[in-house]
This record gives sequence, structure tokens and C-alpha cells, in this order.
Amino acid sequence: MNQKRDALISILNTNISILNYIPMKEDDDSLTPEEKLQQENNLLKLKLMAEHQAQFPEQDENPLNPEQENAWLNYIYNFEALHKNAKKISVYERIGRPEFQREEDLNDEMIEKELDRLYEVMHQHSVVLDCCCEYEARVIYKFITEELFEYEIEDLDVKIEGMFTHFIYEEFYPNHDDDLRRYTHEFLEALLERKWNKYDEHVLCRHILDKEGEISEEVLIERIKLFQQAWESFKVTTREILNVQFDEEKGEAKVDVSLKYDAIKKQNVTVFNGKASIYFEQQYGYWCIRKIAIPGFNTPG
Repeated sequence: MNQKRDALISILNTNISILNYIPMKEDDDSLTPEEKLQQENNLLKLKLMAEHQAQFPEQDENPLNPEQENAWLNYIYNFEALHKNAKKISVYERIGRPEFQREEDLNDEMIEKELDRLYEVMHQHSVVLDCCCEYEARVIYKFITEELFEYEIEDLDVKIEGMFTHFIYEEFYPNHDDDLRRYTHEFLEALLERKWNKYDEHVLCRHILDKEGEISEEVLIERIKLFQQAWESFKVTTREILNVQFDEEKGEAKVDVSLKYDAIKKQNVTVFNGKASIYFEQQYGYWCIRKIAIPGFNTPG
């Protein structure tokens, strides 16, 4: 019963949204050129909503002029149409089925040259592999020839100039150590080196463990803002990661940091020094902060 109710509400909301884009004038001769273009834009939005489940804000904070909006809507519509009708091919087919040697048949010097050659061939066919960390050439060559080549992608009939298909090695083989180090540095930077903003929230779990039990993400954010408001500035003198531990099966991790910073208010300086610990939990394949214990910050573990 609830599913039927939710479905009806969804349909109703969609219909209400669509009504907002229905042109009110039917006599095209009575429309100015700008009104005609706006009418065409409304129809394009209707088609995108009906055919591709697109959503548009009722009020745009930074609206485009009708000409810019028309060009953007046409680009999006054509792009979506290409993807909807595209067939699947392997990356190997996409880049022209180049000849290559097996990884085990190449020595270290040869494999670096062959990897550079494959990178060039891939780039010529608008395919790019990015690595967030450094790896041996043999590891990446083996991955490309034995796994990436078999990966299926959409074969677009029309190639869009300047558009590349990007792959990231760590999306296939996550580097948890690097991710945890990066998230820890980003969190401490947001806490002590600049003002917290809404874009920093993505690293937090919805619920945070605290000495008093469990608090919401919003409560922690409010504490962070109050902490930053209590001081005029901070000066970090030591921020060094001591240890990274993670259990992928349990989805738990901990990062210990040697942390020392000055908290400054007027002419008074308070020095906080000690070990900070950031606890993570894996949610939807990503690490998010579940608990923090930082010298001088009022959320001890």
C-alpha cells in the first residue's frame, strides 16, 4: 500500500513540475524572438524530464540568458540521446585493437616503453587511465592489458571533440592507506587552517560517536563552528601521520596523528600538543569519519 502511495505521489509531483514548463501562449505570431526561444527551451526541458528523468530547479540562482540556455539544453539532449542508443564495446575495440605483448614476456625496460606506447594509443582514441598514486609500470601494464582492455563502455556514433573516457585505477583497486591519509589531512585542514564549509561535510558519517554516546552529523558541525569561533586563528606547527590501520572486511579504520598547534585569541596563545586519532567507517564504498579525538577540541574519544 505504501509503495503504491509513494508511486502516486511521485507521479503527481512530476506532473506538477512539468506544468511549470508548459508554454502559456499558443499563437506563435504574438511571441517576440526571445519568447519563442524561451518556449523552445521549455519544450526541451519537458523532453529531458519525460525521456531522461531530468530535474530542473524552480528558481535558478544564476540563470543563463535564453541563447546560452538553448545551446546548453540542446547539448545535454543530444548527449543523452547518444548514450541512450549507444551499443557496448570493449576498451580494446574502442582503441583500435592494437598489438601488445603479454606482461610476463617483457623485461622491466621493455615494459616501460610498451606502457608509454599504450598510453599514447589510448589517448589518440580519447581514453585515459589516471592513477592517484605511483605504481610500478608492470602493475599498470598488467592491469591495462588483462583487465581494462576487457572492460565494456558505450560506443558513441558521434565523437564529441575534447571529450575523453576517463578511468581511475583506484576505482578498480582502492588504495585505502592513501585515501585515509588524504581524508585525515583534509579534515584537520578544514578544522584548523580555514573556516569549515558545507563541502567539508562529505567526509563525515551521518552519526558520530562521542563520549556521551552518538550525536548527529549536524551536532558535530555546530561544535566545529563554535570551536573555530572561540579562537581568532590557529597555527599548526606539527601535523604528522604516525599510523594508519584499517580492516576492509569490518569496514573500520583508525589514523593516528602527531598534532601540535597554537590557538590564538587577541594576544594570548594556547598550545595544544599530543596525539590526535581519527576513526573511520566504510559506507557505500567510501571512508567517512565516525569518531574523532583531537587535543583542544571538545570531542574526546
